[in-house]
Amino acid sequence: RCALQSATALARDSRWREALEILNRVIDFARMRSELHLVSELLLLAGTVLKDSGDTVSAESVYRELIAVLEARPAEKTLGVVYNKLGDLYKMRSDFEGGLAALEKALAIFEQLGDQLELSHACNNLGNIYWVTGDIPECTRYYRRALRLQRRLGAAVETASTLSNLGSVFCLRGRFDRGISLLTTSALAQDVPAQ
Repeated sequence: RCALQSATALARDSRWREALEILNRVIDFARMRSELHLVSELLLLAGTVLKDSGDTVSAESVYRELIAVLEARPAEKTLGVVYNKLGDLYKMRSDFEGGLAALEKALAIFEQLGDQLELSHACNNLGNIYWVTGDIPECTRYYRRALRLQRRLGAAVETASTLSNLGSVFCLRGRFDRGISLLTTSALAQDVPAQ
């Protein structure tokens, strides 16, 4: 827990090397004891730190190791989050087929667990990949699915982000009135103070 908190704080300040040093000490100890499943959050953070620092090859390696550890266990949220992050990593590397496959796995896990918020995140990421690949109908379908889930949950930040994505899609398609309306709604939703 201490390693997670320290590394999170360091990563927030973009102190990647120091964050990884802390994480790797605990991860290596767990690896030595064959108890990597106990430090899944640390592995997830290590992969994210590597991805955010631009080392996508090492990040993928960490994500793959974590997937191998978690797939042998009962389905849990962390496995879905890893697939979600892996999908985003593949999008960064323009491996859209790999990204879609990873995100479909995340979607299935979150549906099985009934985790509606994480399901909406996976839908949003699927929409992002379809947007980049130019499949606007699929992009819009996933953004709308994410939006329905987020509104039902009252997730204001996520709703604002998805509205912004949808607004941008409508503007790109030349439907400026609808696009500007969604972008304005998104901006107003972000100004709502947290309760």
